[in-house]
Amino acid sequence: MKHEIGHIYHLEVELITPVSIGDGSVLSPLSDYYIKQGKKSYAKLLNKSLFEKALEKYPASINDYIQKVNIANQNKEEDKSNFLPNFIKESLKNENVDDFFIDNEIEVIGKGNPIQLNTCIKERGTPYIPGSSIKGAIKSALFYRWLQEVPQQEELEKICHKLLRKQPVNKEFDELINVFFENDENEKRKSFSLLRVSDAYFNSDKIIWIHCKRFRTQKDSGKKPFPLFKEAIKKGETAPFELFIEDTPLVGTCKKTIQPIIDKGINHIREAVNQFSLANLDYEINTATNKNLNSFIDFSRDLVSRIKNESNRTMFLPIGSGKSNFYQSIGLAIWEKSESLGKQDAFYNFLNTFIVKKKNVSSPKPFPLTRNLIEATKIPLGWVCIYPKTSGTETEKSYSIQELKNGQVVQATIIEIKQPHSKVQIQGIEGKFNMTGTKRAMHLSGFKKGSKVNVKITLNKQGKISQTSFIELI
Repeated sequence: MKHEIGHIYHLEVELITPVSIGDGSVLSPLSDYYIKQGKKSYAKLLNKSLFEKALEKYPASINDYIQKVNIANQNKEEDKSNFLPNFIKESLKNENVDDFFIDNEIEVIGKGNPIQLNTCIKERGTPYIPGSSIKGAIKSALFYRWLQEVPQQEELEKICHKLLRKQPVNKEFDELINVFFENDENEKRKSFSLLRVSDAYFNSDKIIWIHCKRFRTQKDSGKKPFPLFKEAIKKGETAPFELFIEDTPLVGTCKKTIQPIIDKGINHIREAVNQFSLANLDYEINTATNKNLNSFIDFSRDLVSRIKNESNRTMFLPIGSGKSNFYQSIGLAIWEKSESLGKQDAFYNFLNTFIVKKKNVSSPKPFPLTRNLIEATKIPLGWVCIYPKTSGTETEKSYSIQELKNGQVVQATIIEIKQPHSKVQIQGIEGKFNMTGTKRAMHLSGFKKGSKVNVKITLNKQGKISQTSFIELI
């Protein structure tokens, strides 16, 4: 849709596999959660305030807890699923274990000895995909497409010959990157500041915990795959977001590399993304020879077929944890050029210099040597597809205060816009409610008085709505 200062696209992201974008935090089975094992396993988070009060009641239990944590850390093979329940029963003399844990249960995919959990990014408990993650994946794809053009292919050939002679190529790489991303000190803005992507928010009950492992893509070494434990958004979930391409003569930046996006819009982005994804999938299918990863290969082949069948409307890309290094580097283009020249050693020297960072290591083994996959299914995290959001004439929903749950996402109508909190009304619920997130939503077209929005509600102890948080425009 064309606006005064650019083009805005209303899109939907759908998760083909679970998506995990880490926030840098971890949870431990020794201090934060336990897992109820069964046909379906669930995790429960520790109520730390109750736990600390119980420790104060039994002072001797503090030293006991520290001692048991140290022993558990030393014994890597010990099952830690019930470390906290066992401690509560034995040291705090309390059989009512569930009283110490928050009621909400989180589904756990796969089996394994719990380790530190890498948590995913959330805003007030609501998981989301940052627009920067989607934009970063798009930029990598556009860069790869640009590298396929004749002038850049000639430059890559020169780089490969220098790599063969083990000569430094940092300057050449920097020049390619600076030309494409137009890092010109004389420009007031970077070219890709013209491309903006909003965050995509999901319901808070769509989180799962997944046992993953780092599998070797070639023949097994005999060593156990390294375990990983990830918090992620469930596959199959969808969320709307917006992509905006600024186009105004007032923009103080060179628009050479981004001009095709301005001219062709979302079609150019979709073509570049699908081209890049197909190239990466083709490489992985041809280099993963470990027979234990047949499910991974089958998934990749099925995804290739789907991309080819749906590429006229949908783009497919990996984001977050689980993608290989090729999805965010110049590596695939170097591999393709070195292979076309019959000079694969140029690629291995590239790996030794920029990826593996070991000198004089020549390896006939394809890169990457390992792949992080879901343990139960042997498929990767992070694959999503993006397509235009279909507009509908959905009837406004009505709610009853007795039916609402804390953290629930509901429809609302904006009745007042101001910072920091706008005001909304919810059909069927008496009153006006503060809505946080106004600053983030102000740049969205359609964010105005009378607009319909989805908001996340927060309930107080009396079960009344204390505030709402903006999720998306409807």
